[in-house]
Amino acid sequence: KDDDGNACRVVNPDESEWKIPTAGLLRFKFASVRVRDTVSDMLEKTSYLHLEEAFADRKMHHQDREKAMDLYIGTDTVVEFEQVQSLLEHLNWNMADKELTQTRGCFVAKCYHKLKESVKAPDSLDLLDPKARLTAEKMLGMASLQFTRNNPTGHYKLRLDHEVEREICLRLIECRGEQTKRLAQMEAYYKTRTGKRDPIERVWRNCRFNKRPMDFDMSWKVPSKGVIEFDFVSLRKPSPDLEPLPDDAFFTYCHRALEPFLKYEEEVRYVTDVRRWSQNVIFTCKQVRRMLRRLTTPLARVEIVVIAFARTIDWHFLKYIQHELTVSEFKELRHRIGVVNMWDESVACDYYELELSDPEQRWICQEILHLGVIEPGENMGECMLNGVDFTITATWLTTTPRTGLLQVYYNREGRIIRKIRDKGGWDHDKSPFFKDGSEINNNTVTFPDTSYVVGEGPMFMPTWLLKFAKDGEGILHEPPGSGWIREHKLRRIVSKLKEKFPSAKAAMTRLDRDGGGDLDRKEIARGLFEMGIWLHPDETRAMFEVIDADDGGTVDTEEFTTFWNDYSVNAWEDEGDEFDF
Repeated sequence: KDDDGNACRVVNPDESEWKIPTAGLLRFKFASVRVRDTVSDMLEKTSYLHLEEAFADRKMHHQDREKAMDLYIGTDTVVEFEQVQSLLEHLNWNMADKELTQTRGCFVAKCYHKLKESVKAPDSLDLLDPKARLTAEKMLGMASLQFTRNNPTGHYKLRLDHEVEREICLRLIECRGEQTKRLAQMEAYYKTRTGKRDPIERVWRNCRFNKRPMDFDMSWKVPSKGVIEFDFVSLRKPSPDLEPLPDDAFFTYCHRALEPFLKYEEEVRYVTDVRRWSQNVIFTCKQVRRMLRRLTTPLARVEIVVIAFARTIDWHFLKYIQHELTVSEFKELRHRIGVVNMWDESVACDYYELELSDPEQRWICQEILHLGVIEPGENMGECMLNGVDFTITATWLTTTPRTGLLQVYYNREGRIIRKIRDKGGWDHDKSPFFKDGSEINNNTVTFPDTSYVVGEGPMFMPTWLLKFAKDGEGILHEPPGSGWIREHKLRRIVSKLKEKFPSAKAAMTRLDRDGGGDLDRKEIARGLFEMGIWLHPDETRAMFEVIDADDGGTVDTEEFTTFWNDYSVNAWEDEGDEFDF
């Protein structure tokens, strides 16, 4: 802004011909998005030789060796694994010496997050003897186990006066810088939408510095002390040339490395090992679901999906993982990853429950409205605002309300679904869910077909939904029309009941106020309302018709239990195959 508070023109850094004015005061923030270069930032030969000399000098004090590390291995230095391996050999001449043990551990900890091939970081610990490894692991701390350069998506709590944790913060800022082009692509894409939208930080989320909310931006200078806590989300999807982990290799590793943790109820170690594994492999949705089903604690289950968010080849179908999560688990996942990051225009057919006072959920509302306008047909149905039937008007496109709870189903015709899969959108081919923003030979790279389905395997979709995804021309990647909505409602009701009651019998007892052993329609509606589950009269009628199998006018315990079981289990076509646990 200028001295009078008026907005100035933002200078595009690509406009190298911009002529600097000869008068005026220019105020701006500068943010470096530089990423370390594996050539120019490599540990110099002279520095390597100085370190080699310091490590080989048997008379040098260990503190002087550590000073040499600080001098020659800077913040942005990149080190090769072979250099670490070679330099360590000069420190192995006396394995019993406590000071040398300390130096070996300190050196590996120093290089851990600076390796050219970050996937080899855990292997550098294997170069150490047990005592030196213990020193290195103590210096690295738990934060280093959470951070993997190839898959940084996760939750972090970092002490900035701790050398290693501060470096993790710097590396994450670097990861944020690497996504600048992807973020710019998405910003340009959504800028064409009608109506004003609030700015949303997609990558560095839920940030708190010294327990106070903080809006992160790239111009932030990392202080030398304080505690920063945040969720980091990588928006980069698997490269088109990467192959997913074969099912047999997945099955073998799970049995050999992961299942032993479950034997001793160590789900935290299970998840930690999966995070380390995710550095080197790309999963499929089917594999993510199978790991999810092996875990019982909510935090571990949510963490598995967080780990898989940017490391799953058929990532369009990750939305169907929500059918494996409880209501509270899905809510936590939305908080960690962000509803704007989980939004995928390619698979928009779904039920939406949006709190319009929340900027992210209001953003989703604006997207649904936009799609509802450009895509043919009656796409938005069963709409309610604050629990009352509601018809959205055209004014919402330009001025979306900032209060209220909106509930709505979005659906599409089969021809629209097919066109979106073929070109990314109904009326364009520029969707960020179709193209990844990088360029090869001046053409934007298109995501491969594996982003939808892997090989000849079945479509990753629960069987109850899959039966609605078929039409006369074959199977679609989301169900066409509105036929699926009724069953979805019934499953949503059971999911909410399961959040409050451990069994159908417990729920039945709570609903049966008069203790008569059966329920009528009014008892069900009133009981659900008192538990915070509000149903439209049409929904209550549809639910009762399903439960009251014998048309007796009331529901007994057996009928209610059958309803509970039928609409709470999600079956998948691949269950029971040779790679199922």
